Amino acid sequence: MSLRLRNCIVENLPALAYHSDDAVGSSLARKLQSSTPMHAKEMMETPMSSPALAVGSATHAGILEPENDLAQAVVSPDVDKRTKLGKEEYATFAALNEGRCIITPDQAQQVDGMIAACNRDWRIKHCLSACKKREVSVFGEIGGFPAKARLDAWNGHGMVCDLKTTRDLACDFEKSIANFGYGMQAAWYRAVLRSAMESSGRMLPDDFSFVFLVVESVAPFGTAVYRMSDEVMDCYSERLPELQKLWWKCVVENKYPGWPQDDVVDIGLPAWALKKLQEQR
Repeated sequence: MSLRLRNCIVENLPALAYHSDDAVGSSLARKLQSSTPMHAKEMMETPMSSPALAVGSATHAGILEPENDLAQAVVSPDVDKRTKLGKEEYATFAALNEGRCIITPDQAQQVDGMIAACNRDWRIKHCLSACKKREVSVFGEIGGFPAKARLDAWNGHGMVCDLKTTRDLACDFEKSIANFGYGMQAAWYRAVLRSAMESSGRMLPDDFSFVFLVVESVAPFGTAVYRMSDEVMDCYSERLPELQKLWWKCVVENKYPGWPQDDVVDIGLPAWALKKLQEQR
């Protein structure tokens, strides 16, 4: 059953309750931006589960909510799940830890390394010290339609911190921003937060800062801290109402189109590949 929270900021809202609200979040918006409503609908209906997601969730809990024991990941027992006894032992363990993030012993070492690296970085510690409100659920409007955001860390005014793990070098994070739509995420969070604050008579500060706390997911677990460019957020902001209108039109009509099927079209190569091919002639 979907919740319908509107124009409010809620602390300590369970993640499951947040995700059950049918307002559009940044993940859905980013999927609409990069693909089609058909792909976005499939993403929404498919439970997300992967080793990388488990490691990311465990790292978030360890860094953002270290005092919350129930949020911390649990390490799976070293059993052979190919055997009957091993399957039974693991099933019992999983039942006792239902709803919690379960990671392997190897993943636990990886997570410990990432947490330690973040704890050593004075910039990350400073940002998290400034943003003491964690996992804050925000519900507002974009383009007149319901929208939501879940802030990793917030100072209660105009600074949001978002923890990101990356398989690439932390110094190459601009590629991740482009590949995964993190610039749109920042713009989305800013818009939702502004809407929710204005509904209660408050104003989002003009010097709003969206800060990425970045940690590499492989040793030596390098770290970096970046403030998202206002120019990038402003460019994405112009697109947000269009994506909202598109999605809610699909919801009302119960039609989620994929790629256009108007005609067969010519295809070639990406510009960089075509240039390289031409240079070889």
